[in-house]
Amino acid sequence: RQNNFDWNNLRTVSRISKKKPSQNKILSFFDSLLVTKNLKHDQAILAKTLAKWHNTNLPLNIVLFPEGVTFSPGTHKKYGKNYKNVLAPKSGLFQLLIKGMRFKHVYSIDILYKLKNRRLSGDKDILFHMADPDFTIVVQLHKTDITKINEEWIYSEWIRKDKWITESI
Repeated sequence: RQNNFDWNNLRTVSRISKKKPSQNKILSFFDSLLVTKNLKHDQAILAKTLAKWHNTNLPLNIVLFPEGVTFSPGTHKKYGKNYKNVLAPKSGLFQLLIKGMRFKHVYSIDILYKLKNRRLSGDKDILFHMADPDFTIVVQLHKTDITKINEEWIYSEWIRKDKWITESI
C-alpha cells in the first residue's frame, strides 16, 4: 500500500535542550520545531513554523512527545501521579498543533521496551539489555480521525496506554 511517510517529510516537536546544544542544531537543521516550557512564548514560534511547513506543500508527518521527558522512576514520581506506567501528557502544544494544522488523522504510537516481564525505561536501561535474547520491543499504532479529537482525547488515550503497558508486562 502506498503511503506518504518519508523521512524527508518527518518533523519533530522537541524541547530546547540546555544539556545538548548540538542536538538543538541538528533538529533545527532538519526543520524541527524547538520549544521552551513557556506555552505563550512557543505560540509565536509555532505559528511561524506551521506557516513554513504549510508553504512546502509536501506531505508532512509530525512527531510529538506530549510527556516532555523520558519515563524513569524519578520522572514518574514527579510527573506520573495519576498513572502507573506513563507520565502525564502536557496537552497545550498538542492542542495548538491540532488547531493549526490541516490533519486528517492522528496516530498514537505505543512503544514498550521489555525484558521478559520487566519494563525497561530510560536510554541506559534499554541500551544495556538490547543484546539480551529476551529483549523485546512491542509497538502498537492507533489511528484516530481528526474529527474525533477534542481536548479530552489525549487524556483518554493516556489511560488506554497506561492500561496496555500493565497488560503487556
